[in-house]
Amino acid sequence: MIIKHKYRFLVLLILMIIGFFQHSCLKPDISPRMEIKVINAAGDAVRGAYVSLFENIDEWGMQKNPMQVWKETNDDGKVLFIGLSEIVYYFYITKDNLDNSDGYISIEEPLMKNKVVIIEVTIN
Repeated sequence: MIIKHKYRFLVLLILMIIGFFQHSCLKPDISPRMEIKVINAAGDAVRGAYVSLFENIDEWGMQKNPMQVWKETNDDGKVLFIGLSEIVYYFYITKDNLDNSDGYISIEEPLMKNKVVIIEVTIN
C-alpha cells in the first residue's frame, strides 16, 4: 500500500513537471507589429513626420479610412504600430512638403503574428 502511494505520488510529480515545462515553452500569440523608420534623401532620420496605415491602394490614394492614423515619428525617425492584422499594409508618410508618394508605399508580404516588420522609408 505504501509503495503504490509512493509511485502514485512520483507519477503525479513527473506529470506536474512535464506540464510546467510545456506551459513555460509556449509563447502567446502576439499580434503583428510594424516599425517604420523615416529618412530624408540624405539618409538622416526625420523627426516629427506623420505616418498613417491603409488596408489597400485605393484608400491609400484617396487618404480615406486609415487603419491607424497619424502617428508621429520620434527623435530617431521611428514609429511603431501594434495590434495589426495579418495583411499587407500601405503607408502614407508626410512632413512639411515631403512625402513617400513617389517611392516605397507598402510592405510586400502580409504581416505575421509574433513578428515585427522593420522598414525604412525615404520621403522626398
